[in-house]
Amino acid sequence: TTAMTGDYTVTITANGCTARGTVNITVTTQPVTGIDNVSATSLSACPGAGVDVNFTIIPSNGVGTFDVYLADANGQQIGASIGTSTRSPIRATIPTTATAGTNYRLLVKTSPNISKSSSSAFTILQRATAQMLSPTKDTSIVARKTGDNLSARVRVQGSGPFTLTFSAGTRTVRNAGDTTLTFRFENDGVFSFQGINGACGAGGLSSTQNVRITIKRVVAIEEDTLAKFSMSVFPNPTSDRLTVQIKNGKVGQTTQLRLYDGKGTLIKTHAFYSSQHQWEMEGFPAGNYLLEVANGDEKQSFRVIKE
Repeated sequence: TTAMTGDYTVTITANGCTARGTVNITVTTQPVTGIDNVSATSLSACPGAGVDVNFTIIPSNGVGTFDVYLADANGQQIGASIGTSTRSPIRATIPTTATAGTNYRLLVKTSPNISKSSSSAFTILQRATAQMLSPTKDTSIVARKTGDNLSARVRVQGSGPFTLTFSAGTRTVRNAGDTTLTFRFENDGVFSFQGINGACGAGGLSSTQNVRITIKRVVAIEEDTLAKFSMSVFPNPTSDRLTVQIKNGKVGQTTQLRLYDGKGTLIKTHAFYSSQHQWEMEGFPAGNYLLEVANGDEKQSFRVIKE
């Protein structure tokens, strides 16, 4: 045992009277023989964040200095101490250089190393990053009376959920990965990807991405029979097949399809006579294509995204 003997002043107050005296007191403490029940107030944290680590000292009146370390799934220490104190809890700070992962432990050791114990699984979260995959250059879209008319393909990485900020509004994405978001444009303007927030706060963009959007306005034709004619292509983006639909076309009229790659090279043609046709896109590489649809005197071009 370690003896801490000294003279202490004792003050006693009773019935408005105060008396002081000096007594000699010996305080006896026990060395730490074990550490148990290591746990954190949170099961996950971001790099640079603080977390409180609780533990039980054996014996309960044991005196010592304790350090917290990151450890692997086997309880093996990783790097230097991230928190120190003489009692529980210890405020530990996750290193800003720590790699995201789910199989960490929080290891508590006495100093010098007489006893140690680690927590259950602890997760280090990842700061969010994002990149706009498309559109990546100035593009034209068709004006619509209702509904969204611009699709943006975005790649999100890190720990979510995520809030993505664009010049046309914010969108929420729950999980990391590639996702398609839609927006409505009524006038020409610049569409920009401005920022991302995830579980670890503000994240980063791979680059500042801005594209100019030009609205194509369809002029109405007064003749009722022609006004009802329409062409549509869906789904867009697509990963396997594309459906081309003709509404209120002339009976027996041939519909010609021409597909161009991003360089403007004609890569495929096809003709059909029905009101609807499915075109296989599975064999084409991912990217932007231009599909030209012609039915008699009617012709329309669609920008198609192949995933």
